[in-house]
Amino acid sequence: MPVNPQISPAVLRQAAAELEDRSGDSSSLFRGLGLSEHAINADLDFLVSYRQASVVLRRAMRLMAGGELGFNVGRRRSAVATGLAGLGFLASSNLNDAYGLVASYPWAFGCPLHVHNRLDAQGNLYTEATPQFPDPELDTFWIEEFFCSMTVLARELLGPAFKPGRLEFKAARPAHAARMKSFVGCDVQYGRGANRMVTEAACALTMSVSADTVVKRSVLDTLERFRVQPRRSDICETVGQLLREQVGAPPTLAQLATLLNTSERTLRRKLVEQSTSYHQLLDGARRDQVIALLRDTSIPINEVSASLGFSDVRNFRRAVKRWTGQAPTSVRKQT
Repeated sequence: MPVNPQISPAVLRQAAAELEDRSGDSSSLFRGLGLSEHAINADLDFLVSYRQASVVLRRAMRLMAGGELGFNVGRRRSAVATGLAGLGFLASSNLNDAYGLVASYPWAFGCPLHVHNRLDAQGNLYTEATPQFPDPELDTFWIEEFFCSMTVLARELLGPAFKPGRLEFKAARPAHAARMKSFVGCDVQYGRGANRMVTEAACALTMSVSADTVVKRSVLDTLERFRVQPRRSDICETVGQLLREQVGAPPTLAQLATLLNTSERTLRRKLVEQSTSYHQLLDGARRDQVIALLRDTSIPINEVSASLGFSDVRNFRRAVKRWTGQAPTSVRKQT
């Protein structure tokens, strides 16, 4: 099971929100994974591994009995909730262009799926989705969430009257089939040979009023940088995230191990296996934080020093030199 962070937590955020609406607490979804609702909402470029996502969703499915979780989570989605990729979707010229963005960067939409689009001779758009990591327990969740969320996003792009021409699912007809049909507003077929949404040409190629080539290009550039950025294992990313959240008073290795439901020895060994250590990750978290703070010229250097837990600004200057190879004033001048 893939352990490298490669999926936006957009879907996990909605699953957590669905559980909170029902019980008021989603903390149990993330226990032992080094994740929390705060963590998955903290950074634009924070990604989770398929392993983490699958554990969270299996827990959510057990806590919310019934097979409707993908349907319910997909209906909650919006372009804003999808993040940067959602902005790119709304900046697309038409639905064919927007679904093309999804096919190129499914991970940015929180979907571990292979997505393929094609236009037929009449301009009808066929969008097919298959799981990247086949998993009988979760396949239907991912597919239902995907097509429901794509319907929501299409309505934001083209207007609330949008409805697909047809939906096809490989899975058998579920108990909530009538609700699915009512939501998407079109014929829904089950037991088919592919997971497919068919969009008629009149909708697929209609120009969007929110189209913006400049914004779309900026989003594409950013997503491409995220895509090629080297990612460590989820344990390194998780520890790094926990350290970034509390960089002024960082948890010890033992405290991190407790948060991750493991032993200090096991956590240290896992970090060594990734050619890193607690101290290296802590220095990295401090370096990222100090660069961000120093580039905000409205914050005096002594306040930056104090926010990172330094009582002596001279020690802070030496630490910045060690982390960045430059003095604090030099880092600030690069703003």
